[in-house]
Amino acid sequence: GIPIGEGGTTTKNLHNFSVKCQSLRWVIIDEISMVSALLLGRLEKLMTKVARRRCIYRCRPDRSRRPFGGVNMLLCGDFFQLKPVRGLSLYDNWADASTEVEYDGMKLLWGIPKKEAVHRCWNLKESLRCSDPWYHEFLNRCRHGNLTCRFHQLIHGFPTSMAITAEEEYSN
Repeated sequence: GIPIGEGGTTTKNLHNFSVKCQSLRWVIIDEISMVSALLLGRLEKLMTKVARRRCIYRCRPDRSRRPFGGVNMLLCGDFFQLKPVRGLSLYDNWADASTEVEYDGMKLLWGIPKKEAVHRCWNLKESLRCSDPWYHEFLNRCRHGNLTCRFHQLIHGFPTSMAITAEEEYSN
């Protein structure tokens, strides 16, 4: 229901969006790697525009405005996964930003001053999706681009010199 596409910011849409956002305190974006810098920048501008003037969270005590109209943002994802279908990904070079809104989207995640950007980041290192040690090691090697020849041969059904055990591959 976020009117940020082409022609999506009509006065009626902004009013409806504003009504929906009046009691909003959190926005959770999953799969942040698929969100373009332009989309994040447009979302920030839109949420700031529709935030109520009397909202106590819109401004800081020094009267400077908060990003996203003072709404808390929780961004979850893995930048090793898919890039956005269109646009500059949030982990690309800032110099590649073609518009001011796209640049502002990048600044929201990586910018200075810190009060205008992400405040905290947690790096989760333990995978809970896979309990098989060998398969877990295989996925990690694929993720980081260091698949050994033996893993490659085994996965593609090619002959290997010997059976692969998890302990053997961990030591390489």
